Amino acid sequence: MVTKGEKTAKNTVLVVKKKKSTKKRPLLRRTAAQSRGLPSAKAPVPREEEAPGRDPFDLDDEDDSFLDNAPCDTYLAIQSLQRNENSSIAIPIGGQGSIRAILECQLYPMLQDNNGDAIVSQEIRQLLNDNVIRRLSATQQSNSLSVLVPTQQYVEAVQDARAQKSGRPDITDWFLRHLKDWTGKRIATAALEESYKKDPIHHSLESILQALQNCQVLMPEHSHGSYQLWLPAWGTVLQAWEKARKNLLLQLKRSYQKERSVAAVNQPYSPIPTTLLIEWLIAQGDVQSKERPSGKFIQLPKES
Repeated sequence: MVTKGEKTAKNTVLVVKKKKSTKKRPLLRRTAAQSRGLPSAKAPVPREEEAPGRDPFDLDDEDDSFLDNAPCDTYLAIQSLQRNENSSIAIPIGGQGSIRAILECQLYPMLQDNNGDAIVSQEIRQLLNDNVIRRLSATQQSNSLSVLVPTQQYVEAVQDARAQKSGRPDITDWFLRHLKDWTGKRIATAALEESYKKDPIHHSLESILQALQNCQVLMPEHSHGSYQLWLPAWGTVLQAWEKARKNLLLQLKRSYQKERSVAAVNQPYSPIPTTLLIEWLIAQGDVQSKERPSGKFIQLPKES
């Protein structure tokens, strides 16, 4: 109750309005790893002193320079997917550890906008060029599985492989220094030779490549005369993935009308998450998704 002579207190609300920008921001925001070297933490940039008489609440584009160093949406999506065991693939490393990779095809439906897939593809290329992420792929043309993993995690896995296989530290260090040179699904022999010319060490390129293959961090593709980034357990993951793929497709072929509800096939294909496998099969065109009143179904294409 308010007695006579007392006044009620009112909260004061300050409304801050941002001026509409007249500048165009770049289509692709640079990631925190601006250099093409290994990812590293950067110290915060000191803020400049406010100009005399400047309104501290005047938030124009000059205050938005931090966006140039902000992670792009694609990288934030990669981090988010990695945190969920049902939306990422575990690649074992030494002991009981593992690193988690995500499918490239997962990113497009998450981030698609009016520009279609172009922005996501551009940001993936930028992240690869900035050495923020690395790509692992299958060697067989029949299996087009391709995953992305943050470079720092891939580096940890390579160092673990070196320890497990008693690899040469100087060769492994040379390999890690030049990850930034190889951004495609395949590494041409000419690209390896170019990296060696720029940074030769006390080993021949042939002995370097042999040592990296012994550590199972580089895999030759004899049909293309090229190489791929690899890890000791990556081949085991690919085998498990192929087995899960065949089992799921077999279920559909044996089912009535060549279809089943997602709930009915949602059983573990250890260590492959079923929901992730279904998402990849849809992206590959191996199955089709159909919404029904009773839930989501997947079916083989009619021509199958």
